[in-house]
Amino acid sequence: MKAGGGHRKGATFERDICRQLSLWWTDNVRDDIFWRTPQSGGRATRREQKGKGTAGNYGDIMAVDQIGIPLINFMTFELKYGYGLASAMDLVDGSSKSLWRKWIIGAQRVCDEAGSLYWALIVRRHQKRCVICYPEAMHIAFSWPGPFRDGWPTRVKIKHLELGTLMVMQLDDFLTGLRPGFINEVLEDGD
Repeated sequence: MKAGGGHRKGATFERDICRQLSLWWTDNVRDDIFWRTPQSGGRATRREQKGKGTAGNYGDIMAVDQIGIPLINFMTFELKYGYGLASAMDLVDGSSKSLWRKWIIGAQRVCDEAGSLYWALIVRRHQKRCVICYPEAMHIAFSWPGPFRDGWPTRVKIKHLELGTLMVMQLDDFLTGLRPGFINEVLEDGD
């Protein structure tokens, strides 16, 4: 691969995820609800360090249409592409320097800064399927009254002393099974 090619592929991955989330959120009507956050949320991070907030610019995905704001209020997204040797199993048998640990700590920080209820880490290793990782607390919120159309898809539950309990499943299964309207229901019940 040419130098810099990984960055371009990562940007393409982020755009693809934004379109996929947009289509899912609008029941395949629109692909332009979410887009990449400028500088992957770097502007919000720098402003946060100065004690200033930056509405809607946290994480790697932002809502560019008002109808997407509920999803961003519900969860912030961090996206990672490539990293062929990094695996969620590194949380179980890896060191404290594992990339997954670092990514999850970053996702938790961004979620806290944004004031979202939950965080989600979407990872696609080269030539592998895309997975989503999120905290068990979000999984529990989804458990009533059962948001997945055909029961829970295959998933892995990882208990980590430092990071808490995490859920990992294929992103396609997550999006195919979960009704977007359920997120609005959870937000409304929280008011």
